[in-house]
Amino acid sequence: MSNSDEDASKSASSREIRHLTHSVEDSIVSKVNELSSALLDTSTNIHCLNSKIQAYRQEQNAAVEVLKENVDVCLRHISSREATTPLQLTSARDSPTNPWRMVRDKETTILELERKNDHLRAKLESAQEKLKEKSDELLTSSRLLSEKSQEALLLQDSLVIAERRLAESQREVERAALRLRHVEESLQGLQQELKQVHLESSSWQERYMREKQKTSQLSEEIAQSRIQRQRFQKPDGARSEDDTDNLEKGNNLVNGSAQDFSGIASPEEFNRLILEKRDIEEVCLSFDRKFQKQTQVLKRLDQMLKESEGKVEKLTQVKLEKQKSYQE
Repeated sequence: MSNSDEDASKSASSREIRHLTHSVEDSIVSKVNELSSALLDTSTNIHCLNSKIQAYRQEQNAAVEVLKENVDVCLRHISSREATTPLQLTSARDSPTNPWRMVRDKETTILELERKNDHLRAKLESAQEKLKEKSDELLTSSRLLSEKSQEALLLQDSLVIAERRLAESQREVERAALRLRHVEESLQGLQQELKQVHLESSSWQERYMREKQKTSQLSEEIAQSRIQRQRFQKPDGARSEDDTDNLEKGNNLVNGSAQDFSGIASPEEFNRLILEKRDIEEVCLSFDRKFQKQTQVLKRLDQMLKESEGKVEKLTQVKLEKQKSYQE
């Protein structure tokens, strides 16, 4: 998995977390609104019921007072009528203006109002229970919302930390890649320099072999010239009989090519050959020194090449480990 895929996955997870948080908040807000509206309705109903109960109580109290007054009036009227005329109970009970009937009607009304009051009280208790349940649900939702908010904050903090670590890791990878590029460039430069040194070394070796061959040829010529010069510089009496034949051969050689022999046997030519040999030997020695120096340079370049390869392997390993950690 590449870094862009990891960033996309983390941003998608962050968006999903934010979406879930917003959805939870919206649901909780809607539930709170519903509970608030239900609470307002319940409060309104409770106020209405309380007002009705108070009205019923006032009405009951007023009816009781009226009944008391009516009872007093009836008692006074009965007492006054009993004093004048006898009481006829049978016909008086059926009369709508009968005080006892009025009392029964008021009692029936009071009982009906009490039943309504009990019913309303039961409704009030039920509404209070529902309100309590809704309040508990609201508290639970608020607690869950706070917990979700804390979790969302923790996730956001961890996401920020992960993004910061990812940015730092990306910068480290970029720095490692830059160092790797520099090492590869220096390695390519060292390889080019090593090729150039190999070419120069082969060229110097060829020149060295040619000069060495010339030196060996000149050494042979100088040795032959020395032998011939020593032979021709000896007095005639000191020559041995064994050299007589060689002298005759030399004379024949001289007679055959006298000019060449005299050129070889002359002191100037001999000195020139010695000087030339010395120059060639100095050139060979300088070649040897250059070869030693080139050998040291080659060793140093090989060491640098090995170190660069080791750095490249180390940086490659670090890069692979970073990529593996990103994938995890």
